[in-house]
Amino acid sequence: MADSEKGESAAPAAGPSMTKLIVVVAVVALLTAGIGAGGAIMLLGGKAAPPPVAAEDATGEGGEAAAGAAVAPAEGAGEAVYVDLAPSFVVNFQDASGRSRFLKVDVNAMTRSDDVGDALNKHLPNIRNSLVMLFSKQIYEQLMTDEGKLQLRKDALAEIQTVLKKEQVVGGVEDVLFTSFVVQ
Repeated sequence: MADSEKGESAAPAAGPSMTKLIVVVAVVALLTAGIGAGGAIMLLGGKAAPPPVAAEDATGEGGEAAAGAAVAPAEGAGEAVYVDLAPSFVVNFQDASGRSRFLKVDVNAMTRSDDVGDALNKHLPNIRNSLVMLFSKQIYEQLMTDEGKLQLRKDALAEIQTVLKKEQVVGGVEDVLFTSFVVQ
């Protein structure tokens, strides 16, 4: 009877350790899969261009396009070309009480012409200067609203279009996209 008791007590002890082993193996397998997927995304992934502004965002009252709003693509226009105006813009500005604030924003310009994309890169120092001046004039309280961010995009588009027009670039930028926007 002692032998049968030993056999019965040994069997249940093996059960919990086997369960622990299965749990540990499953956790390790999930972690390995997660790390592999994350590594693949980091290696293969790039900055995806965000979608352009919806039509209702670019129109004013009565449905007319607002000043500096995105240019409607011509019929039969080519594929969108996104130009990253890197590096990130980092500027200081003030809130309504005069306290210093910081803005860090990543900007992409959208066009449908490779020539305009090349012109953006060629005139990037002039464009960056105009945008830095624009961003540093902002008011914190206005930037914290969706309307304020949308207005800043429209103003940034107008600044870029002004530089390109001054440099006699044929064609233009349809939209400006903020791919990162941090206010502190």
